[in-house]
Amino acid sequence: MTKIGIGRTTTQEGYPLSATDMPLKDELLSQITIGRFLKFSNDSIEMMYQNLIVNWNRYPEKITKSFKQDLRLYLYSYYLLSIVYLILYIVATSDHDSGNISACTIGLMAGHMLFSTIMYFLSFYTDLFRSLRASALILTYLIIAAILIINNQPIQELIFDEKMDHYMSCMLGLLILLSVSSSIIHTNLSWFFIINSLIAIFYLIIHLCSDQSISTTFFEFSIYISRVFIESKKFYLHEIISREKFLAFKRNGEDHISSSEPQTEIEEIMGYLKESIECTKLLSQSVIPTRSKIGRVQELLNKVIDIIRSKSNIYKVSIDAITKNLDEDDRVFIKETTNDSQPIAKLRSKIKIRKTDEIITIHKAYNTDELIGVLKQIGKNWNFDMFFVRECTQNQPLSTMGRYCIKKYTLDETLNINDEVFMNYFYELEMRYKDNPYHNSTHAADVLASAMFMINRSLLADLLSDFDLLATIIASLGHDVAHPGFTNRFLINNKDILAINYNDYSVLEMMHCSTTFQIMQEDHSNILVSLDFDHYLAVRKLIIEMILSTDMSKHWDFLAQFKAKTLTGPKNIDKLEQRVDVLKLVIKSADVGHAAKTRDLHLKWSRLVCEEFFAQGDIEKSKNQQVSMYCDRETTDIPKSQAGFIRNIVLPLYEVLAGYFASPYIDESCLEQVKVNLLTWEYEMGRNRVKTLTQPGESIGDTDNMAAETPRYRRVGTQIMKIDPDTISWLQKKYQAS
Repeated sequence: MTKIGIGRTTTQEGYPLSATDMPLKDELLSQITIGRFLKFSNDSIEMMYQNLIVNWNRYPEKITKSFKQDLRLYLYSYYLLSIVYLILYIVATSDHDSGNISACTIGLMAGHMLFSTIMYFLSFYTDLFRSLRASALILTYLIIAAILIINNQPIQELIFDEKMDHYMSCMLGLLILLSVSSSIIHTNLSWFFIINSLIAIFYLIIHLCSDQSISTTFFEFSIYISRVFIESKKFYLHEIISREKFLAFKRNGEDHISSSEPQTEIEEIMGYLKESIECTKLLSQSVIPTRSKIGRVQELLNKVIDIIRSKSNIYKVSIDAITKNLDEDDRVFIKETTNDSQPIAKLRSKIKIRKTDEIITIHKAYNTDELIGVLKQIGKNWNFDMFFVRECTQNQPLSTMGRYCIKKYTLDETLNINDEVFMNYFYELEMRYKDNPYHNSTHAADVLASAMFMINRSLLADLLSDFDLLATIIASLGHDVAHPGFTNRFLINNKDILAINYNDYSVLEMMHCSTTFQIMQEDHSNILVSLDFDHYLAVRKLIIEMILSTDMSKHWDFLAQFKAKTLTGPKNIDKLEQRVDVLKLVIKSADVGHAAKTRDLHLKWSRLVCEEFFAQGDIEKSKNQQVSMYCDRETTDIPKSQAGFIRNIVLPLYEVLAGYFASPYIDESCLEQVKVNLLTWEYEMGRNRVKTLTQPGESIGDTDNMAAETPRYRRVGTQIMKIDPDTISWLQKKYQAS
């Protein structure tokens, strides 16, 4: 027997197969043969298929949906057609004295409608004729076709020897029934063709015996028989799809096909994609010129489904793709710093909280009037000098910033926070910070100042609530509390107790969260004690989300998710999930904010972070361990390390930040300065000047001299001003030339 070549095969739900489902395609091609039109060569499988068609209400929706829809269409067409013909027969015979024709036409049509209704009810809603359902459908179809032919005017004149003045040809009704007959003659293609051919032959014989002209008879017969061939072709294509669905259903089992509504967004997405594949498949079978293009669409959509199925996080970024074009050192550094496969939990609080306007109240518990004047710049001056605050407050910048921000935004009044309690909390938080070169309380206070600027100079200023502000203040100040001065990778490799306690998962960030809330266990320092339980949970979850987002191993995942979810859709801060993501973006950007500060501030922070890295490298050397990238004080090229960090991490982050907020303040003060700092470091690289710290405690170099050596920097007192546009252009040309 000759195998039928089928252009596409389907999945278990009846959709085209992917490459992983090819065995099903082979099974399909081997079982459908043309020896008996379209029928499974295996009789047992054919019997199962026929049983599924007849007993469709016992099978899942996805495998029998088309049968139900087609049958419903046939029933609607049949009843509508019967009523129309019945009315026409009554009108046509109302002017005649003889009741023979009237009784015949009306009696046959009305009787058949009653008979068909009874048969449909008994076979589909009871078990009485369930086994004869297919035969009953075919029988009613044959009878209605015969009635239409017999009730045609030439035939009635032949039977009753009476002539009607007005009549409607039976051919119109026969053609309508033929177009929907595939839903009831659905056993196989051979039966469909044979039954409709018999109707055509019956029509031809009856009308040849009547007084109707031979030309008219053959013309109507040719129209009908042509339509039979067209509908047979459509039936053939429809039957292929139905049998493909059945094979997939049979192979994978009924339990794998669910008729329930999708319970997750991924299920809904997959449902839409599968439906698209099914639509394109039907088009490819009927529209030949576009078949190749539609085939490509099917291939791509199948790949999408495979990716969705295989990845636990559809937003997961390939670290290999990110680092593909980087040099070897940068590739190793980025992988060591950012590669981690653990997901970030989602915040699910739905609390909506009252908003307040910014009311600046200066708290008078500071050392000098000069400091109060400086603190007024918080939220307004991006290049806020936290080193000055540290000097004025005797190394207490964190508690000073925390107390000031609580008062500035009147959170103590609106949230009923006791002055002594929040002062005790910030003091205890600052005391938990270690005396590290970089990860100390000064850095935490600087992150808060940077975050406040981003909030005040963007759309967040009018949209955040009191609770959002309180969570941002606490998260910013606590995001590095008790930091030991080592990276997560170092702690894990050395089996540190922190890594053991937190199961190697965001070790430092987990510890920072825990320490931030441990301080609140004491009544005298519980800054959240006045909140009711629901608000406490909401604030706690937001603080945890923000602190955990500072884990650089989650950097690529977060950035990809944020761009996918926010930059391609409308901005809706009122939606909790988006508001949380935006606040995480803010604290992440503030955490590396020194790279966007003026050159002198950036150099100070860079010196401190390099010293901390080098201290870790010294320990790794003493332990005969492999030194982490850019942690070796003897070989590290500082301009290269800083340029790589800004180019690969900071600049993409700030581009997303600026793109979302669309704030001229953030564009000019932050993003442009990131680009300036990057160009300057790249210029230093172009001069082949390797700057290292040869001994512990040494600085990168003289900040003033380094700035002076860089072309066209302008000095005003001790302040190094931002490079002008001409200088930026000059640096770009110099860098390209080098």
